[in-house]
Amino acid sequence: RTGYTFLGWNTSATATTAMASSYTPPSTITLFAVWQANSYTVTFDKNNASATGTTASLGIVAGTPKALTANGFSLVGFTFSSWNTVANGSGTSYSDLQNITAFANTTLYAQWRIRAPGAPTVSATAGNGRATVTVTGAAASSTAGVASSFTVTSNPGGLTCTFSSPDTSCVISGLTNNTSYTFTATATNSTGTSAASAASSSITPQGFTVTYNANSGTVSPTSDNFNAGSPLTLPLP
Repeated sequence: RTGYTFLGWNTSATATTAMASSYTPPSTITLFAVWQANSYTVTFDKNNASATGTTASLGIVAGTPKALTANGFSLVGFTFSSWNTVANGSGTSYSDLQNITAFANTTLYAQWRIRAPGAPTVSATAGNGRATVTVTGAAASSTAGVASSFTVTSNPGGLTCTFSSPDTSCVISGLTNNTSYTFTATATNSTGTSAASAASSSITPQGFTVTYNANSGTVSPTSDNFNAGSPLTLPLP
């Protein structure tokens, strides 16, 4: 019988002690095995080298339910979600303080769920009909986890670009030159999406200036503005 030690036999099914090993039955009789429940230990593993704190081991008697020790571990950027009999979470799961019945020494592994990310910060550099937007994710903390991707939105226009870590920026095209823009960003991971960041400082995309040098001749106009996406019609000298 798993988790128990055989003590011997007894004429009572509920006996806790065994008869002497030598026994003379008075007639036809049923003898019942006497089992003693073994004592075991439930050990708690933080399951991440960066986790801190301690959780005291739990003594338990086979077959007798007992509440688990309250989790005492913590991990920056994560919340404790449950215990599991397998480190990767594929075994039997137990919630914090849940009753457990064990029939052997058992190790339970903390399962961690990343927190939703905090709002990032944003800066932008103007180009010709475009902007390069750099996003800095919020650091992991007791309230926020690390982001895995970011989405940038322009104002005005609502144009967007999205990129994933470890990249730190993306380019939004299709902006109108000589128009002022600001940008916000949201951060996302497997748990959720942050609130939008504060708006970046405003930038104004500008076209390129093309100067025509007639090289001892004459030309009109002598210069023009090139806006991305709009080819120039070159003048004739």
